[in-house]
Amino acid sequence: TPGGITWDGSSFWMFATSQSRIYQFQIVGSGTTTLSYFEAPTQVIGGGITNDLAWDGVNLWYANEYKVYKLDTAGNVLSFFAWPKNVAGLDWDGSHLWITYKDDTFANTIFVAVDTSGNVLGTFTSPVFDIESIAWGSNNHVWGFGSDSFAGTGKIYELDLSAAKAT
Repeated sequence: TPGGITWDGSSFWMFATSQSRIYQFQIVGSGTTTLSYFEAPTQVIGGGITNDLAWDGVNLWYANEYKVYKLDTAGNVLSFFAWPKNVAGLDWDGSHLWITYKDDTFANTIFVAVDTSGNVLGTFTSPVFDIESIAWGSNNHVWGFGSDSFAGTGKIYELDLSAAKAT
Protein backbone atom coordinates (compact mmCIF):
# COMPACT_ATOMS: atom_id res chain seq x y z
CA THR A 1 0.00 0.00 0.00
CA PRO A 2 1.77 3.20 -1.10
CA GLY A 3 1.86 5.96 1.50
CA GLY A 4 4.13 8.48 -0.18
CA ILE A 5 6.18 8.81 -3.35
CA THR A 6 8.93 11.08 -4.68
CA TRP A 7 11.20 11.32 -7.73
CA ASP A 8 14.99 11.84 -7.48
CA GLY A 9 15.59 12.59 -11.16
CA SER A 10 16.29 9.02 -12.20
CA SER A 11 14.16 6.77 -9.98
CA PHE A 12 11.12 6.79 -7.73
CA TRP A 13 11.08 6.31 -3.96
CA MET A 14 7.91 4.98 -2.36
CA PHE A 15 6.89 4.24 1.20
CA ALA A 16 4.86 1.01 1.45
CA THR A 17 2.62 1.01 4.51
CA SER A 18 1.99 -2.73 4.22
CA GLN A 19 5.68 -3.44 4.97
CA SER A 20 6.88 -0.19 6.56
CA ARG A 21 9.63 -0.04 3.93
CA ILE A 22 10.90 2.62 1.56
CA TYR A 23 11.56 1.29 -1.95
CA GLN A 24 13.67 2.77 -4.73
CA PHE A 25 12.44 1.65 -8.15
CA GLN A 26 12.37 2.47 -11.82
CA ILE A 27 9.66 1.96 -14.37
CA VAL A 28 10.81 -0.42 -17.10
CA GLY A 29 8.34 -0.89 -19.94
CA SER A 30 5.01 -1.68 -18.33
CA GLY A 31 6.58 -2.95 -15.09
CA THR A 32 8.88 -1.83 -12.31
CA THR A 33 12.35 -2.85 -11.19
CA THR A 34 13.23 -2.54 -7.52
CA LEU A 35 16.71 -1.05 -7.08
CA SER A 36 16.84 -1.05 -3.29
CA TYR A 37 14.74 -0.84 -0.16
CA PHE A 38 15.16 -0.27 3.56
CA GLU A 39 13.06 -0.28 6.70
CA ALA A 40 11.43 3.07 7.45
CA PRO A 41 12.56 4.72 10.71
CA THR A 42 9.05 4.14 12.09
CA GLN A 43 7.58 0.67 12.16
CA VAL A 44 3.92 1.47 11.72
CA ILE A 45 2.25 -1.01 9.40
CA GLY A 46 -1.18 -0.43 7.93
CA GLY A 47 -3.34 2.22 6.35
CA GLY A 48 -4.92 5.30 7.83
CA ILE A 49 -1.61 6.79 8.99
CA THR A 50 -0.24 9.82 7.15
CA ASN A 51 3.08 9.39 5.36
CA ASP A 52 4.82 11.21 2.55
CA LEU A 53 8.26 11.47 0.94
CA ALA A 54 10.32 14.28 -0.57
CA TRP A 55 13.70 14.50 -2.34
CA ASP A 56 15.97 17.52 -1.73
CA GLY A 57 18.51 16.71 -4.45
CA VAL A 58 20.74 14.65 -2.15
CA ASN A 59 18.61 13.07 0.59
CA LEU A 60 15.15 11.73 1.21
CA TRP A 61 12.69 13.31 3.64
CA TYR A 62 10.11 11.01 5.22
CA ALA A 63 7.09 12.25 7.16
CA ASN A 64 5.21 9.90 9.45
CA GLU A 65 2.39 11.49 11.40
CA TYR A 66 4.12 13.93 13.79
CA LYS A 67 7.78 13.52 12.78
CA VAL A 68 9.80 14.44 9.71
CA TYR A 69 13.04 12.51 9.09
CA LYS A 70 15.99 13.34 6.83
CA LEU A 71 17.39 10.07 5.47
CA ASP A 72 20.34 9.15 3.31
CA THR A 73 19.66 6.79 0.41
CA ALA A 74 20.59 3.78 2.56
CA GLY A 75 17.90 4.67 5.12
CA ASN A 76 20.15 6.09 7.84
CA VAL A 77 18.49 8.85 9.86
CA LEU A 78 20.57 12.02 9.45
CA SER A 79 18.24 14.25 11.46
CA PHE A 80 14.59 14.65 12.38
CA PHE A 81 12.18 17.12 13.88
CA ALA A 82 8.82 16.81 15.57
CA TRP A 83 5.81 18.60 14.11
CA PRO A 84 2.86 19.64 16.30
CA LYS A 85 0.24 18.58 13.74
CA ASN A 86 -0.31 15.37 11.79
CA VAL A 87 1.73 15.82 8.57
CA ALA A 88 -0.33 14.88 5.52
CA GLY A 89 1.90 16.12 2.69
CA LEU A 90 5.61 16.84 2.29
CA ASP A 91 7.78 18.13 -0.54
CA TRP A 92 10.88 20.20 -1.33
CA ASP A 93 10.77 23.37 -3.47
CA GLY A 94 14.53 23.62 -4.07
CA SER A 95 15.13 25.69 -0.92
CA HIS A 96 12.57 24.69 1.71
CA LEU A 97 10.38 21.86 2.83
CA TRP A 98 6.63 22.28 2.52
CA ILE A 99 4.33 20.52 4.96
CA THR A 100 0.56 20.22 4.73
CA TYR A 101 -1.74 19.43 7.63
CA LYS A 102 -5.31 19.85 8.79
CA ASP A 103 -5.78 22.03 11.83
CA ASP A 104 -8.08 21.06 14.69
CA THR A 105 -11.09 22.77 13.16
CA PHE A 106 -12.92 21.89 9.99
CA ALA A 107 -11.04 24.53 8.02
CA ASN A 108 -9.07 23.95 4.83
CA THR A 109 -5.61 22.38 4.69
CA ILE A 110 -2.68 24.51 5.86
CA PHE A 111 0.58 24.70 3.84
CA VAL A 112 3.72 25.60 5.80
CA ALA A 113 7.20 26.37 4.46
CA VAL A 114 9.86 25.23 6.93
CA ASP A 115 13.63 25.09 7.04
CA THR A 116 15.42 21.76 7.44
CA SER A 117 15.13 22.02 11.25
CA GLY A 118 11.37 22.48 11.15
CA ASN A 119 11.33 26.23 11.85
CA VAL A 120 8.30 27.88 10.26
CA LEU A 121 9.10 30.34 7.47
CA GLY A 122 5.57 31.04 6.29
CA THR A 123 2.05 29.63 6.08
CA PHE A 124 -0.68 29.55 3.48
CA THR A 125 -4.28 28.38 3.86
CA SER A 126 -5.24 26.20 0.94
CA PRO A 127 -8.37 27.02 -1.05
CA VAL A 128 -8.96 23.25 -1.07
CA PHE A 129 -10.50 21.56 1.96
CA ASP A 130 -8.29 18.47 2.20
CA ILE A 131 -4.86 17.96 0.59
CA GLU A 132 -3.39 14.55 1.41
CA SER A 133 -0.17 14.53 -0.59
CA ILE A 134 1.82 17.17 -2.50
CA ALA A 135 4.38 17.43 -5.29
CA TRP A 136 6.25 20.65 -6.06
CA GLY A 137 5.90 21.89 -9.63
CA SER A 138 7.41 24.81 -11.49
CA ASN A 139 6.80 28.55 -11.05
CA ASN A 140 5.76 28.29 -7.38
CA HIS A 141 3.01 25.81 -8.18
CA VAL A 142 2.33 22.74 -6.12
CA TRP A 143 0.23 19.74 -7.10
CA GLY A 144 -1.94 18.22 -4.41
CA PHE A 145 -4.18 15.19 -4.14
CA GLY A 146 -7.26 15.78 -2.07
CA SER A 147 -10.94 16.66 -1.99
CA ASP A 148 -13.05 19.77 -1.64
CA SER A 149 -15.28 18.42 1.16
CA PHE A 150 -15.73 15.53 3.60
CA ALA A 151 -17.68 13.55 1.02
CA GLY A 152 -15.76 14.90 -1.97
CA THR A 153 -14.16 12.73 -4.61
CA GLY A 154 -10.36 12.67 -4.72
CA LYS A 155 -8.92 15.04 -7.31
CA ILE A 156 -5.55 16.46 -8.26
CA TYR A 157 -5.29 20.22 -7.74
CA GLU A 158 -2.71 22.71 -8.96
CA LEU A 159 -2.16 25.57 -6.49
CA ASP A 160 -0.12 28.74 -6.90
CA LEU A 161 1.94 29.40 -3.75
CA SER A 162 3.62 32.60 -5.02
CA ALA A 163 2.07 34.71 -2.26
CA ALA A 164 3.09 32.19 0.38
CA LYS A 165 6.70 32.12 -0.88
CA ALA A 166 6.83 35.91 -0.98
CA THR A 167 6.06 36.09 2.74
